[in-house]
Formats: sequence, C-alpha cells, structure tokens
Amino acid sequence: MSSQTCRIYISAKHLYLPLITIGLLIFLAYLPVFYFHLHTDVTNFFTQSTQFLSTGTWQDMIYQEYQPASLWFILLPHIFSPNATEAHYIASFVFVNAIILLIYFLIIARLLPHSSTLISTLLLIATGPILLFRLEPLVGLLILLAWFSHLKTRHILAGIFVGLAIFTKLYAVILWPLMAAHYLIFLRQRDLFIQFVTATLIGIAIPLLPFLMLGNPLSDVYATITNFQNKPIGMDSMWGNLIIIKYQLLYKRSPPIDNSLGINGFPATTTNAPLSFFNHAWVIPTGSLLFALLWRYRHVGYADPLLPLLVLLVFLLFSKIINPQYLWWFASLLPLLTLSKQNKQAMAAIVGVTLVSLILTQLYYPIFYNQVLAWTNHQAAGSLPVSLSILRNGCLFLVLFLLSGMSYKFRLTKTPHPDQ
Repeated sequence: MSSQTCRIYISAKHLYLPLITIGLLIFLAYLPVFYFHLHTDVTNFFTQSTQFLSTGTWQDMIYQEYQPASLWFILLPHIFSPNATEAHYIASFVFVNAIILLIYFLIIARLLPHSSTLISTLLLIATGPILLFRLEPLVGLLILLAWFSHLKTRHILAGIFVGLAIFTKLYAVILWPLMAAHYLIFLRQRDLFIQFVTATLIGIAIPLLPFLMLGNPLSDVYATITNFQNKPIGMDSMWGNLIIIKYQLLYKRSPPIDNSLGINGFPATTTNAPLSFFNHAWVIPTGSLLFALLWRYRHVGYADPLLPLLVLLVFLLFSKIINPQYLWWFASLLPLLTLSKQNKQAMAAIVGVTLVSLILTQLYYPIFYNQVLAWTNHQAAGSLPVSLSILRNGCLFLVLFLLSGMSYKFRLTKTPHPDQ
C-alpha cells in the first residue's frame, strides 16, 4: 500500500472522532444555557441576508461590521433553506459551519501527524458550540489552507487564501508580512514575492468586486473598521480586566457598562486614556514582535508554526476586544506545533494551558454570562464569574511565555539560500 493511500485510509478510519465531536457540539448548541446567548449573531446574519435577497444590495445595513467575504458567506444557509424562517436559517447556518469544521478536521488528519487530530478534537470541545454560530470556522479554515500552502511554497494558493481570509476577518492581515518575507527576505525571489502579492490581491478581489459591482461603495468596507473603533472596551480583555481591578480597589464596585453597539463593554470614561489608545494598543507590541521575528528567522525562513501563533496571541492579548470566538484564531493553528522539532513536554504544556484558557472562556461566556451581567449591573455581589476572564488571560500570558521560550531556545541553523 502506498504512503498516500495509507494516509487517506488513516484519515477515513479516524473520521468517527471528528463526527462525534461535531455531533456533541451541535447537541450542546441547542441547550438553553448555550443557545440563548449564542444565536444572536446568526439572527443578525438572517436579518442582513434576508434584506439583501429582497433589495439586491448590502447598503443601509443595520450592522455594518462584516467584510465582503463574510457577507457572501451568510447567504449560504439560504441555499439549504430557501424562504427560510429565522429558526430554519439558524439551523442551516449551524449545518454549514459543521461541514467547515469537518473539512478542517480532515485537512488536519491528512497533512499532520496523528496526534494532531486528538489535539484538534480537544481544542474544539474546549472552545465549545460558539463556533457553530460564528464566522471563525470559515476564516480559521482559510488561514490553515494559506499556511499549509505557505509551508509547501505554493505561493499563489497561499496568497489567494490569505486574501480571502483578510476580507473575511481583517485580523488575518497581521500574518501576511511573515508569509511575504519568506519569499522576499529568505528565498530572495522577487518574482515569487510579486506573484504572492498579486495572488493576495486576487483573493481580496474575489469577494470585493461583486460587492462593488452591486453598487456598494468602498466606504462601506471602511465603515466596518470605524464601527469596531467606536465599540467600548471588552470586559474580558486584558484592558477590561485592569479596569475591573481599578474599580474594585478604588471604588469597591463594578465599572459602568456601555452596551450601545452590540457589545457589553466599558466606556473610555472608566480610564484616563481615550478610546483611540485602546483601538491601537496592539500595534506597538504586535509590530515589535513581527520585526523581531523577521530579523531572528531571516536565515531559516518563516515557515515555523511558532511564528503565526506568537503573533496572533500577542495581537489578541493587547486588543481592546477579545470575544470568546476570537481564541479560535490562535487555537485553530495550534495543531501545527506537531510539525515543529520542539520539546514535546513544552508543546504538551502549551496545549494543556490553552485548553484550560478555552474552558475558562466557555464558563465566562455563555455558561455564567447572566451572572457576569448581574455583577456588572450591581445586581449580584459575587465576582467569581468575572474572575474567570482574569484567570483566562493569565493562562494566555502563560502560553505566550511558553511559546516565547520555545522560540528563544530553538537553535537557528543558517540555511543556504537556493541561489547559493
């Protein structure tokens, strides 16, 4: 039996594990403790997609916070449920995301060592059914495909996939410099770099051009960024944790809440800094890390899975909003560590602490979120639910410390360039 046939057989043999995992998430998704909080985003998707099908335009949307690729994606459930009610649309949306997660599992099983399938299963269960109600499975799959293409120096595919990912969720743009530097700095192949840039623009154009051709102005794309910048500081972000600690120490109470833009958060008046500071607080730490990694890995290339994990985690920790589903940006790439020639005990520790942080996140939202809101509205004395986010962020900083240690201790051996 050939190696390729064997790998396909192994993937099929272990298909039961992802199917059981996804089935468990679907079961949990419809339990009241989860469904009550998680379905709200999909309700917004239903409203927007139904309006588009009636008017043929994305203009005048109530919620201008989704990139063009995301807008086209939320039309998919209507294929399975034409003229659907809201409940049917939600069920179809869950089904589409379940298919995407299954594809994610199959790619992991096909291209990574066998242990990665178990890691992916644990990460998905720890993240919880929120993924079935959000856009993160799609963008996570696109980034995974982009990075696998990058590992194999298939620069055209890498560029197209990362371009699609950027116009699904803008965060993907922070990984682009690592991929581009591999062709320009390490391989010193300007032609490959130009082709990668062109492919990225093609990936962006695929969802953007139909968006513009329907009469939607480019300013609507920019409006999604402005909408995010106007949102309050996330309660469970590092900055939100500091605000909570400040109010507990100084005023012995919870900070005031701003829920005017679809998120429960803290207004900038709870701090001595303007909201613009928190909008851009991630830039210096993430940018500094990118420059450091570009310099440190210039002789060995930028394919080490540690690199996207480090950049994404620093970006998340210093962002003003770290919604629970955002952790999938980082967690979905964690199985790539099985490709790294790093200390296995350190990798196990990273996976273990990440699982703890994901479980704490799931306890914070949605399981104990009613208690969180009661505490912030001064209707409950106990602060344990809010403490869950502080513990979670502490775990994420520990993961960052462990990843940084792995990167620092890794012996970088200079690799000859192809033209040498």
